Amino acid sequence: MGLATPERLAQTRAIWHDMVQAAAADGYLLTDHPVELVLQSMAHITGGALLSWAMGSQSTQHLAPSVGLGYALCLNGAATPKGRSVVAPHIETYQAALSDFAAGEFLRTSETL
Repeated sequence: MGLATPERLAQTRAIWHDMVQAAAADGYLLTDHPVELVLQSMAHITGGALLSWAMGSQSTQHLAPSVGLGYALCLNGAATPKGRSVVAPHIETYQAALSDFAAGEFLRTSETL
């Protein structure tokens, strides 16, 4: 539990909250999407990816780009046009990193869909 102490989790959550809130305040994210819902969606992306990895249906190599793509797609859905222009290159980068995954290595992971 060293990395997952209540204090550490609260600190990490506060950092993410502040970053997403700042993105909204700076005009990158729509303000009609509550920050807490965006963060919850991002947490679910992480949890699903980690579950797939733990179950052996996602490789360690694909774990980070899988979460990155999920975050980018989630944020793109909440983004303003200004924000979409920032997120778009990240989506392309993560898709390229997952090209063998998308080509059928793990077309669908049964534990999450």
